[in-house]
Amino acid sequence: MSALTLRIDPVATATRQAAAVAALASLPESFRRTDDAGEVVVVDGGDGWVGRATAAARSGARALLVLDPGPAVDADLAELAAAGAPVVLDVPWRHDEAVRRVAPRIHRLAAPGALFEARATVADTADLADATRALALTTQALVGSPLTELAPLAGTPDHLMLTGSTASGVHVVVSAVVTAQGHGCATFRLVVGDRAAHVTLPAPGTAAPGRASVTDAAGREDLPVVFESGHRTAMRLARDAAHGRCVPDDVADLRSLLAAAPALAADAHP
Repeated sequence: MSALTLRIDPVATATRQAAAVAALASLPESFRRTDDAGEVVVVDGGDGWVGRATAAARSGARALLVLDPGPAVDADLAELAAAGAPVVLDVPWRHDEAVRRVAPRIHRLAAPGALFEARATVADTADLADATRALALTTQALVGSPLTELAPLAGTPDHLMLTGSTASGVHVVVSAVVTAQGHGCATFRLVVGDRAAHVTLPAPGTAAPGRASVTDAAGREDLPVVFESGHRTAMRLARDAAHGRCVPDDVADLRSLLAAAPALAADAHP
């Protein structure tokens, strides 16, 4: 199978371009970089990302990879979905390989009344909203059900906490806190009766492994560890989507999240 051409959004920030280039360099047999219209287009997730992604889809892109997307207006997201190209949202933690491996196990455990907690550490107050959005999107992937409500419970310059529930009846608590160290790390925990699942994820952009375990009456099982950054995993998903091997539900999950959590959509830009 020949390599796909890949174009990186020229308006991408230096940090996001570097992340895309590093992931691209680790997949030399899958992609060939181009400055022309690529079969896969990497879009910067800053202001106006939905419009740029929609334009790329309408220009013939076979798949889109959006780096750190911010909130967006639902009507614009609907246009992007209607454009037809599969979209992978490269948000922190959501596409970590540990999430992909443990998610089916958590789906089976996530009964009505279960409690799911998600927590992240950030470096600055300005990062709190982005971190809680990323936590909530990852929560939807792990639980396998969209959030139907997510409302602020507490908010200070150093802490943001939201609570709500999923369509399947799981109670959810999402929080981000400013700390002096350990920035960008996240933990997720599901508890239901005598069963539990625990996921610990490193800061995005590192190849440090995420770790996941499942505990029941028989004991604790640690899932296999995979050394791969979330950026690389997301780019592999974009490759598979371009070849028709998967259909990402990232845009649908973002739309449902922003509808369920108006507080996380407050800074959406057209």
